[in-house]
Amino acid sequence: MKKHSILGLFFLLGSLTLFNACKKDNWDDADFRCKINGKEFIATPKFANGNVDLPSNLNEPFVLRVSGTRLTSFFDKKKPHGEMKLSMSFLPEEIGVEKSGGNQFFYFGNNYLDDTFRSISGQLPSMFVIDEFDQTNKRVKGRFEAEARADNGTVISITEGYFDVKYVD
Repeated sequence: MKKHSILGLFFLLGSLTLFNACKKDNWDDADFRCKINGKEFIATPKFANGNVDLPSNLNEPFVLRVSGTRLTSFFDKKKPHGEMKLSMSFLPEEIGVEKSGGNQFFYFGNNYLDDTFRSISGQLPSMFVIDEFDQTNKRVKGRFEAEARADNGTVISITEGYFDVKYVD
């Protein structure tokens, strides 16, 4: 009897894992998403967040760091997964303004042979826009695109980037 209970438990856990892995990610509802070389990267909801360093002087820029991590399963290995981190600075009057340069993008991609990809300011194209910065509800929304290079010279293209995350300061 105990053997059947254990088998039943394994079957239930396996079924739940399969169900979650086969579920289609919803691109439009994702808090952090982009395409990496044309393939959808959608961060696992619990792992999309941000933090902001508020300046002591209003003439100094805010520094925003946003990250998104996509966990994967055995059935999901062809989709980009890993961790992406963005770091950018902006002034309040630059909300809604497209900026290039001066920002950093890092992507540690498990299905890209564990390479770490970095944008290189001034050498590779990158762009970000802070669309909303809500200090009352501690939420930031924006868009981004970049090219990033690994130490071995491999370049990835990050397009259609979007985030709408809570932040801490």
